[in-house]
Amino acid sequence: MKKEIKIDQNWLDFLKTAEKTKLNIFLTWYAGTWKSTLLDYFKSKTKKKFITLWTTWVAAKNVNWYTIHSFLGIMKDGKIKWMKLEKKEYIKNSDWFIIDEVSMLRADLCDLVDYVLRKITWCNELFWWKQIIFVWDLLQLLPVLVQHELSEWEKVETEEYQKFIERYSWRFFFNSNSYDKDKFKIVNLTKVHRQDNQELVNALNLIRSWLKNKDILDLLNSRVTKKENLCKKAIYIWSTNRIVDTINREKIESLKTEKITLKAIIQWDYPVEDYPADEWINLKVWCRIMFTNNHKDWLYSNWTLWTLIWKDWNKLIIDSDDWYEVELEKFTSVNVIWQDEIWEDIIWWTFTQFPIKIGHAITIHKSQGKTFDNVIIDTWYSWCFEAWMLYVAISRCTNLEWMQLVRKIKPSDIFADESVKKYLSN
Repeated sequence: MKKEIKIDQNWLDFLKTAEKTKLNIFLTWYAGTWKSTLLDYFKSKTKKKFITLWTTWVAAKNVNWYTIHSFLGIMKDGKIKWMKLEKKEYIKNSDWFIIDEVSMLRADLCDLVDYVLRKITWCNELFWWKQIIFVWDLLQLLPVLVQHELSEWEKVETEEYQKFIERYSWRFFFNSNSYDKDKFKIVNLTKVHRQDNQELVNALNLIRSWLKNKDILDLLNSRVTKKENLCKKAIYIWSTNRIVDTINREKIESLKTEKITLKAIIQWDYPVEDYPADEWINLKVWCRIMFTNNHKDWLYSNWTLWTLIWKDWNKLIIDSDDWYEVELEKFTSVNVIWQDEIWEDIIWWTFTQFPIKIGHAITIHKSQGKTFDNVIIDTWYSWCFEAWMLYVAISRCTNLEWMQLVRKIKPSDIFADESVKKYLSN
């Protein structure tokens, strides 16, 4: 269902600043303020040329844009690829650079963006030579310092980690050498639209501000539910991949139905780290699935939850929670190189698979920015090992009554990153 756009005074302030001035903008918000909807509204109305980049591949693919790495040719080791003249001209002629998910923009990547843009334009100034819109809520998950997931009890100071902390005071974009806070106007969206329960909104605002209010904890802990009463169609939100994989596997094994194995068709050397879905997907009839892509005619959308009810030759029969049945076919994802302004593409490699994954559980990191109707949160020992993990998990819900807890939330689950607190207070 299409959202009704509700524009408040802060959004009008953003539109006026973006269209009528040459100021840089840092657009931030509370959870559920429909930032994406409103930003899409701006993009559809503005007469300025813009380029939108994302920090993660999953988010970029969801909106058919590019990651910072792929668009600017930044390799994982920090080296820069050669760029075609047509793309350089396109960058030079753009008015806006919109960088979404900026809370995940690490300091060293921010400096690399600065370096590439100055090299393209032969400009000695920092990369604020164009108007910049930084987008995201800093009071969410932190940028990843190492490639693999680390929890508090697993943390090892790797060589990559050591090199980073020797160069930067900490991990955020505002710790980079190229960022200047004084050159940005901060616009904060505060009108919440996702959550329709005022008690939940109040709880989120307090947790977001790292306040350990007893009444709020009691309210949230009133949602602790016995195992046998947990919603069968709810999605578990957990902190680590290890536990999420275990939950998904156990849910599949518990089903006494037909096993279905789906094998992807991969042409050429599609990078494993960029696979849009799993190469092998092991499912069973009546398991929960989650989409990893949007349907061109909006029969389904990314991250929505369905139930697999049958497999018929090369099709899957799936059912939505409101009893809407769809025949699902495989989807081909292509990796392309930009040619020119008319978007002529050369295909480098293809990946053909059903655009789904097991949908019984998901990590907090992968759930960020998503909304689910029914959520189960398990605050097991050392569950929150990074700042704002609890806030991100709870804010995936639209209503307090649709959230269930396996264990009580502890005051120690609520904490913030000190560098973000210092940045926001200055």
